[in-house]
Formats: sequence, structure tokens, C-alpha cells
Amino acid sequence: MEAFLLSTGIVALAEMGDKTQLLSLVLAARFKRPWPIVWGILAATVLNHALAGAVGAWVMAAVGPDIMRWVLGVSFIAMAGWMLIPDKLDDEDDNDAPRMGVFLTTVVAFFLAEMGDKTQIATVMLAAQYNAWFMVVAGTTLGMMLANAPVVWLGDAITRRVPLRLVHLTSAGIFAVLGVLALLSACGASSLVVEGSYPTPAVRKIPLSLGLYLDEDLRNFLYIEYTETGAEEYRVSSGQTHVQMFSNLLPAMFERVQVLESMEEAAAAGVDAVFAPSIEEFQLALPQKTRLDSYEVWVKYNMRLLGPDGAYIADWVLTSYGKTPMEGLLSVEGGINEATVSALRDLASNFTLSFGAVPEVRDWLASRQNVVSNQ
Repeated sequence: MEAFLLSTGIVALAEMGDKTQLLSLVLAARFKRPWPIVWGILAATVLNHALAGAVGAWVMAAVGPDIMRWVLGVSFIAMAGWMLIPDKLDDEDDNDAPRMGVFLTTVVAFFLAEMGDKTQIATVMLAAQYNAWFMVVAGTTLGMMLANAPVVWLGDAITRRVPLRLVHLTSAGIFAVLGVLALLSACGASSLVVEGSYPTPAVRKIPLSLGLYLDEDLRNFLYIEYTETGAEEYRVSSGQTHVQMFSNLLPAMFERVQVLESMEEAAAAGVDAVFAPSIEEFQLALPQKTRLDSYEVWVKYNMRLLGPDGAYIADWVLTSYGKTPMEGLLSVEGGINEATVSALRDLASNFTLSFGAVPEVRDWLASRQNVVSNQ
């Protein structure tokens, strides 16, 4: 929703006193038919901003996020300066009758007036910034309608009551802040701590006690994504969300689970075995680099089941995969977060279904059941 709300607000502010708002006033005064004018403004805005948003998304994919951050930073700051320059509408013959009808005349006039306008350029930049075409176009379209529809109905009475200088200063300030933030992000890597929720599996519990040992490497796992030039781009911390996932999953599978700070605690804890997973490989695919429309995460795990004394019981590999579409996401960081959480949920499902099918684990479970039966 961030992309949608920011796009709505910033375009609504930028449109106040803009030439397209003045055009709305002229059309309303000339034709005195508000409904066809409002529908014409909506149709022209949707078409124009959809094209502008597509250009922004294409530019981001073609240039790449590394260079695009600098381009956006400079562009947003330049837009802040442009916002302080008042707009004017070219003189027209107000008495000409519409040759194509009020609706089509409005569509054509508004579409052409919006070409190269502040709000169109803002749409291009916002689409590139957020990488969420639909939410940006929907937001900028709503912002245009909020600024222009009241003018069609109420005339210039509404523009006289709004302090345009203050509105322009506010929108210029917002663009300036966006520009500074974009430049700051271009100077260093974006850090992300993955957060998510994980469902508890509804399975029959294994009547054994399990020690859970998550070493420091897993608890503090950090993946770094690099740019094509070798600079750090994203730092993805997923250690704590792995702790959360395993801490939620294993108590649903075993009669008792004891979290261990070290392997030496296993014997004193009185557990039947110790589960000690590790992350062997983490891969991230970004749509800006793959030219696809989704974020993807692959993770390869080494699963180890050990006796309380550290003796080998089982050792096997599990992989997980998460994917989330880029459409509607707030940011690149949001896409990485959702794809990583999806991969961990996939791991939880795979682990639940495959644990008892691992040959060494199956043999161990059978031996423990025999021990329990003989007691």
C-alpha cells in the first residue's frame, strides 16, 4: 500500500495549479457537462499513466537498480525544483464547439496536455522506484481525479481557497526527501531483517524428546546480494526467522523439544536425539536482474540428527523454494522478505512430510520404539 498511498498523495499535491487542472477548469466552463468531462479525464489519465508506469518499469529493468538509484535521486531532486515553477495553460478559443463530443474532446485534450507534464514524469519515476506498476498507476490516477474532479464540479472556487504556494512547497519537499533517500540508498547496501509467520502442522506427535541445537551461523545467517560492479546491494538477515520457524515446527512434531545452547547440554537434558540443521546455500533472484515478474529464493539445508553423545544418526539434504510476484509489493525489500518467508514455509512442509521417510531416521525411530516397548 505504500506505493499506492504515496503515489496518490504526491500526484494530488503536484496537480494543484498544474496546467491539466487549469484545463479541467476550462473544459468545465466551456462545455458545462461535468460527467463526460470527468469520465474523459479518467480515461485519459489511465491510458497516459499506464504508459508512463510501463516506461518506468522498463527503465528499471533495462538500467538495473544500481544505476537507477542515482538516476532517481537526481530526478526527484530536479522534480522538487520544477514543482516551484508555476504552470500556465496556452490560450485557446473557448467558443469552439467540440467536433468529437465532450468525452472524446476531453480525452484527447487531457492526454496531450499530460504528455511531459509533472505528474506524468512523477509516474515514471515512482514506477521505477517501487517496481509496482499497478499500485503506482492506480495511485497516480486516483491522485489526478482527487485534484481535477472537484474543479470540474465546483469551478475555480476550490482553487481560490487552496494556498497553491504552500501546496507546491509541500510537494517539492516530498520530492526532495525521496531524492535524498534514493541517493543515500545508492551509497550503501539496503539491510533487511526477514520477518514472517509460520503455521503449526497438524500431525501426530512422535512420542520422543528432541534437542534442538541451532548454531551461531544459522542464528545469525546473513546473505549479501552484490551488484554487477561487485558492490553490496542487499544484506538479508534470515537467522532469527529460521529460529522462529524451527521453534514453531518441531514442538508440533515431537512430544518434547528442548532448545540447547550447546551440544554439551544434550546428555544432561535427557533427550533422545539432537536435531542440528545448517544452511549450506542461499540464492536470491531479483526481477530487475532476471527480467521476470517475481522474486525467488532457493535455500539448501544440511539436516543432521545426532545422539545425545553427538554420535551420528542421520544426515540428509533438503531444499526449499519461495516465489512471490512483484505486482503490488511495496518495495524490493518487501519482495525479498515475502519470497524468503515462502521458502521457509516450503521447508517446514517438506520437513514434516519427509522426516520419517529418511532411511536412517526411519531405522532410528523403529529402534527407539522397540526400546520403549521393552521397557
